[in-house]
Amino acid sequence: DPFQELRKTWPGAAELLEDDGKWLRSQVEAEFVRTKENEFAYYATLAVRRAAKAAEASLSPIFETDPVFNPCIRRSHSDDEFLRNYINKVVAEGSDPGQITTPPSWREQDVLELLKKVQKRRVESKTSPENGCARCDK
Repeated sequence: DPFQELRKTWPGAAELLEDDGKWLRSQVEAEFVRTKENEFAYYATLAVRRAAKAAEASLSPIFETDPVFNPCIRRSHSDDEFLRNYINKVVAEGSDPGQITTPPSWREQDVLELLKKVQKRRVESKTSPENGCARCDK
């Protein structure tokens, strides 16, 4: 049992995690070593992967008759709740840390490009002069 020591120090900890510790087991069996230096990259990768999975899940069919989910203006509150639960389920399944070493999908690349554009805009807005001319702002 890989959780033997954890069960001794904190009884019930592994069971608190979803599906009999499936998430914790995937953390233990991951192909890479998490360190203090790569912790930010680890969580950023998970966030991008989760955003891409959520985008993919929100466009996937809900029933066999509908090719995609209805736009939000045509959904009922129960359809909305079902969609949220479905997206949560798909995102949770796709958040396996063992998949971090796989190359990003095209959706993940799109999310990364969007984040880069947003970051570039923020930096430009902070560093650019107010009037468009560096001499005029003094």
